[in-house]
Amino acid sequence: MHRTVLALTALTALAGCFEEPVDTGALDNDGDGLTNAEEADFGTDLNVADTDGDGLGDLEEYEAGTDGNNPDTDGDGYSDYHEVLEESDPTDPESRIYIGNWPYNPDKDSIEGADLSSTIAAGDVMGRLTGPDQFGDTVEIYDFAGQGKYILLDVSTGWCSYCMELSKFLTRQASIFDGYGWDALVDHIDAGTIQWITVLSENAMGGAPSQTVAETWDSRYPHELIPVIADLDQVMPNHINVYGYPSVLLLDEDMNVVFYNRENYTAAFDEVLSLVE
Repeated sequence: MHRTVLALTALTALAGCFEEPVDTGALDNDGDGLTNAEEADFGTDLNVADTDGDGLGDLEEYEAGTDGNNPDTDGDGYSDYHEVLEESDPTDPESRIYIGNWPYNPDKDSIEGADLSSTIAAGDVMGRLTGPDQFGDTVEIYDFAGQGKYILLDVSTGWCSYCMELSKFLTRQASIFDGYGWDALVDHIDAGTIQWITVLSENAMGGAPSQTVAETWDSRYPHELIPVIADLDQVMPNHINVYGYPSVLLLDEDMNVVFYNRENYTAAFDEVLSLVE
């Protein structure tokens, strides 16, 4: 009996000599589709499926040619994952979601705003306006949501002299608004702590604006942090029940209308300053 056990043990050991060796390089510890050897070569973590945590898995980064250790490979301010979603090139800083580098909100579809054909007031959620900006990109107003800052939405026209003076003031050109105590507002806009958005609902002749109207406005009153959006379908005058131009709404980061005085647009300046200072 003892001899039989020894013989079986010897046979088992001998059989083990003929087993295929385990290729540790073919293992995929994190199950992300890249082998451990490929992860070592790529420089990503073989135990984490999305090493840089940008939402794009290591295999997807490998196939896209992006840096698996950097959530923004080209350094343009947009994550690799968001660029892939919006079909811009995450490896080219000149190819980005918005040429103007406006914010991007991947959760914008969750915002339940009012219909643009309805009229809103304080307490309502603004409708989902879209329109071409000064660079020709179609801008989603809800991309400015979720950025942790108040938004001043200025509805203006191409013929309104006070609208022009206001834009001069915001871009630190000589303006009739100088000396009224709102310099702090411009400081906040320049610092990016308050978001200003200009929407043009009419051209210089009172008709529907085009993208060129937004482009021309920006060339006269340029500010790298202020998008100028052409309201092609002229929905905003009815949506905010406009009294005159300019009209300025104060929105929070969830697109709720915090404050709107139809007859005194400058009241929104004091209101937002009281909230941020």
